[in-house]
Amino acid sequence: MGQKPRKLTQQEELVTAFSRSTITAAATFHPQLWSDGKEPADMVIVIGRALLLFNMTASKNYFENLSSHNVVQARDRINQWRGGKQLRGKNQWRSFAIGYDDVDYIAVISVVEGPHAAAQFHDLADWDLPEKVRVCFTLTTKALSRFADLGGGARDILSLAHDLRGKGIVSEAACQDMITDRFRIAVEMKDALITQRPVRFSHMRKAGQKVPFFEYVLHLMFMPRQQEAGVLADFADLDWNDLSSAAAFATVNLAWMENKPTGSLVFKEIGEASKFGLIISTNMQGARAFLADNQDRLSQLSFYMLLNLMPGHISPMIMKNPEIRSQNTEHLLASM
Repeated sequence: MGQKPRKLTQQEELVTAFSRSTITAAATFHPQLWSDGKEPADMVIVIGRALLLFNMTASKNYFENLSSHNVVQARDRINQWRGGKQLRGKNQWRSFAIGYDDVDYIAVISVVEGPHAAAQFHDLADWDLPEKVRVCFTLTTKALSRFADLGGGARDILSLAHDLRGKGIVSEAACQDMITDRFRIAVEMKDALITQRPVRFSHMRKAGQKVPFFEYVLHLMFMPRQQEAGVLADFADLDWNDLSSAAAFATVNLAWMENKPTGSLVFKEIGEASKFGLIISTNMQGARAFLADNQDRLSQLSFYMLLNLMPGHISPMIMKNPEIRSQNTEHLLASM
């Protein structure tokens, strides 16, 4: 008889969840051990020249001991990495071999679990971290799990640092509430502000069940996770606010378009430092004409999504511009 599969630790389950269900799925991996047997980190997210390094620990020790252990270890590993080692690993889409010179901005994120687990923003001056490290904070395993459950990406995680800054030690429950509130504001409030919804397309089928149109379109917004790695790398640079803004725009305009003559089309750029485009169309021929007539405009975007309204369903299509690299995460980390 074959051996039973080893049960994953909670940290390993977290890495698996981020590699499957979040905005940054294709940018997430667990780095391989170095030749000296040391583990560079428990999880890495790399987007362009920005890198998030996660160290995780579980213990009954006091919070200060847990967070200090993670941050000091991260500092030591970064210094070893700076000496010529690489962060190597892979996920289901791509392989990674990242040298220290391949990134400009680093976030050190300590993840703790135990009876004294909590969250805290750390002053960089207290830890003698390398200059590429722009932010350092601790959150709990449950908080990171909340991000994974809600599909949150790198920018959503980094935004938590702003919420933690100046608040001292934040309880595990309060930290989870911060994350839920960010999601609610980005997604649920966008939905609540929609003034016009489709009638014929009021509900759509997702995984065999009928769901409200906004939820269905938000699901479509996440579809690039299943596409080729070139698109996924830029998709990982988005956040909840980008995706929910796109879903709200699609919902309102498809409501307006569903009773219009065939051939209606709207377009919007969504995002910050490097935008992506959303095209809503009721006619594929009209969409092709728009693409042909707007090549210069579209060439400024890292990628764009076409949602074509068909009888009974919506056909999504993703198109990537290989000449443009999305830089939202880099800009966010550089400003911290």
